[in-house]
Amino acid sequence: MDGRDTPLTQPQPGDVDGAMQVEKVGYGRPPVRTRYQPGRSGNPAGRPKGARNRSPAREVERARETALAEVYREVRATDGGRTIVITMLQAIWRAVIAKAAKGDFRSIKYVIDKAGEIEKEKAAQLVTNLKAAVEYQKRAYIEIERHEAAGAELLEIYPHPDDMRFDFDRGIVDIIGPREPEEREIWDQIDAIILMEDGTVAEIERLERTLEGSGLEPEEARSLCERLEIMKRVQKRLTNSNASMPPEDKAWRLRRLKKAGRGKA
Repeated sequence: MDGRDTPLTQPQPGDVDGAMQVEKVGYGRPPVRTRYQPGRSGNPAGRPKGARNRSPAREVERARETALAEVYREVRATDGGRTIVITMLQAIWRAVIAKAAKGDFRSIKYVIDKAGEIEKEKAAQLVTNLKAAVEYQKRAYIEIERHEAAGAELLEIYPHPDDMRFDFDRGIVDIIGPREPEEREIWDQIDAIILMEDGTVAEIERLERTLEGSGLEPEEARSLCERLEIMKRVQKRLTNSNASMPPEDKAWRLRRLKKAGRGKA
């Protein structure tokens, strides 16, 4: 038997005649000198006893949060001779685009490819949003018709399908009206102002046409002029009260109200 596989041990007390004993080594019987000792760790540099297990998912999430916080960290930059505050992501993009603008081919290719990719994703998302909005409007009209056929009370839907303005060229949907019940009151006030302003404009036009005619008595003409000035001041105040609403939105809302029978057609 090879001595490398069967180490010899020194004579121990009780050995017969102090003879050298052969240590049996094999499967399940490692050498005594390499065996784990009672009370001693086989990996002294390992995790301390009682330490909690770390969740890999939590560690990954923490890494993502750290990365996002760094990407959107605000930094100061110079733009046209003035100092502005932008995110780190904006700063990186500016650096890449500036390098591309200087003729670096790899930067040019990266910017063009990435811009095309973003535009493609944006277009796909717009199409998805439009399809969802069209389907919502279709289902809302069906539900309204079902309630009307059953003679039920007026169904309130938010947003109402009539308040949805589609712009298929730009791929967007605007909601010109309350999006939820909590907005109903403020939109009632906005609608009242829009209708009053429309009525005021109509009255101003009527007065102006009357004053342009002939055959008015001086007193009557003076009275109409005074009323015209008053109506113009009212119209100005009404316009200012709804100044935050773009004129095209206001005109669209007015047509919607007239269609619903809330104003003069």
